[in-house]
Amino acid sequence: MKNIIKVCLFTLFLSGCTNKEKKYNLETITLTSKKNMNHNSVIRIDLIQVFHEDLWKKISNMDAKEYFTSKSDLNIEHHAQMRTWAFEPLPQNKIRSFAINCWHQSCFGAIMFFSYASKNKHMLIIPQREKHISIRLGDNDVESIIYNTSKPYTKIISAEMEKTHEQQI
Repeated sequence: MKNIIKVCLFTLFLSGCTNKEKKYNLETITLTSKKNMNHNSVIRIDLIQVFHEDLWKKISNMDAKEYFTSKSDLNIEHHAQMRTWAFEPLPQNKIRSFAINCWHQSCFGAIMFFSYASKNKHMLIIPQREKHISIRLGDNDVESIIYNTSKPYTKIISAEMEKTHEQQI
């Protein structure tokens, strides 16, 4: 009987030690902006990958306003537990794809925050196994999100348009 209890306790101990990290395969994000997006203002967009369970619980419960208010403190206090990619699309009719470099496949979660002026949550928890995400930025909020696990949606942009766009960003 004592051996059965020991085995049960040992099994409980091991089950508490399991790794709760998830596998993510994000490769690209495509952003489509509109001319009158966010009252004709730039939107700050942060993509965050979180490597610590308690920090994930904290960040995943924030809305965009809370996140952007505490962003600098989070980066100072938790710089080793998270990775951030920042985007600032201009309010214009453009499609722009971004390769996500240095993405780690294992983490506790991935989330995006959008700095719209309106009073919504403006956040998106990235689902696992998605490789390519296409986001249409609307007037007051994200209009649409398309997930694609096979290949990214891209639009061919001429070299001259690309050069002009890079100068504006």
